[in-house]
Amino acid sequence: MDDKAKEGEAYCNLDIVCKRLGDFKTAISYYERHLKIAKEVGGKAGEGRAYGNLGNAYDGLGDFKTAG
Repeated sequence: MDDKAKEGEAYCNLDIVCKRLGDFKTAISYYERHLKIAKEVGGKAGEGRAYGNLGNAYDGLGDFKTAG
């Protein structure tokens, strides 16, 4: 795993913490960063995780249209 992929995983961990604290807007920011990096490095599993987590965070905000 290169440094860029590790950076993406770090964002994934930060966004999970923010979501658990109820800070969905900050979590979304980190999920988007994670998604961008996953796409850059070709990490399909990370990309899927980021999309799933984005949906959950938007759901937590009550933005069901974006979540779906």
